[in-house]
Amino acid sequence: MKQRFRLAVVLVLPLWLSGCGSEHEETAYLRPVRAQQVQYHESVRVARYSGVIVPRREAELSFGTYGRVLRRAVDVGSRFKAGDLLIEIDATDNYEKLASVSARLRAAESTLANANADLKRYQNLLEGRHVSQADYDRQLNLQRVADATVSALKAEEELAKIVILKSRLVALADGVVTHVYVELGQELAPLQAAVRVAYSGTQEALVDLPESALDLAAVGDRVEVSYWALPGVTSEGLIREIAPRADKQSGTYPVRISLPDVDERVRLGMTTEATFSQKPETQVATLPVSALHTTDDGDQAVWVIDTESSGVRLVPVEVVSLEQKQVNIAAGPAVGDWVVTAGVQKLRDGEQVRLLP
Repeated sequence: MKQRFRLAVVLVLPLWLSGCGSEHEETAYLRPVRAQQVQYHESVRVARYSGVIVPRREAELSFGTYGRVLRRAVDVGSRFKAGDLLIEIDATDNYEKLASVSARLRAAESTLANANADLKRYQNLLEGRHVSQADYDRQLNLQRVADATVSALKAEEELAKIVILKSRLVALADGVVTHVYVELGQELAPLQAAVRVAYSGTQEALVDLPESALDLAAVGDRVEVSYWALPGVTSEGLIREIAPRADKQSGTYPVRISLPDVDERVRLGMTTEATFSQKPETQVATLPVSALHTTDDGDQAVWVIDTESSGVRLVPVEVVSLEQKQVNIAAGPAVGDWVVTAGVQKLRDGEQVRLLP
C-alpha cells in the first residue's frame, strides 16, 4: 500500500510542477511604474535674494589739517544743502600764520620794488659807462633774489588761506548725514574721518549673489525689487555694477541695482528682495526630480518606456536647472516619450513595465 502511494506522488508531482511553469510563463511579472509624457517648452529661471537700500554716492569727509572741533552743525539724519557748514575746527593758529606770512610778503614786495628801481638806475649807469659790468650783475642778482622771495611768500600765503578754508567742512551737494565720528573739543589729525554723508540722487539696492547665481546677472539687466516694509510696492531696477571678485568674508559677489524711480517712502537701510530671471536659449522639459537616475559613471539619465514592447531603456539627459522638486532638461528624450518618474532605481535595461493609473 505504501509503495503504491509513493508511486502516485512521484507521478503526480512532475505534472503539477509543469502546470505551474506554464502558468508563470503566461502571466510574466510587469513592474508597475508611474510615468510622465515629455513636452518641451520655454522656461524662465527665477531666483530671489535679499538686499538693502544704499545711496548711489556716499563719502567720508575729513579735514586736511590738525585742529580741535569748534562747531558741529549736524547730527545723524540731518539733511543739508550744497554749501552748508557741517563741522568746523579751531583755526586760530592758522589765522596767526596767515597774518605772519602776509606781513613778510608786504616787506618782500617793498624790497623787490626797491631792487627793481636800483636795477633800472644801474642799467642807465652801465649804458653811460659810469659803473662796471660786475656792479650791474650784483644788482641784477639782488633783484632776482627779491623777486623769488616774493613768489615764495605768495605761494605760502595761498597755502595758509587754503588751510583756513579746510578748517570748515562744507557740503559739496545736497544729502543726509549717515554717521558722525567726532564730538565738540575733540582733537583731530589730518585726514581723520569726521562725518559720513550720503548725497541725494539715485538710490540703489545692494544684493549679495552666490557664485551659483552669477549667470542670472549681467550689467544692464532689469531686476524687480520689492520692499519688506512696504507690501505691494515694487521698483524696476537696472544692474549697474557686479563686483569682479567675491567678498572675503561672505564669499558672495556684491551687486548694485540702480533704482531711478523709487517710491518716496523708501529709506536708506530698508530690506529689499530682488528677483533675478533668465530665459534659457533652448527649450526645456520639466520632470519630477525622482525621474533622474545617476549612472555608474556619475552621469544623469532617465528611463524611457518603449510603447510597443513596454520595455525601458536608459537615455542620457542634459540638466539645465535643478530645483527642490523638479528638474529642467534640455536634451535626451523626444517629445511625446514616456519617462518613468517613480521607481527608477529598481529598473534594469529592457525590463518590461506597466503604467499605474
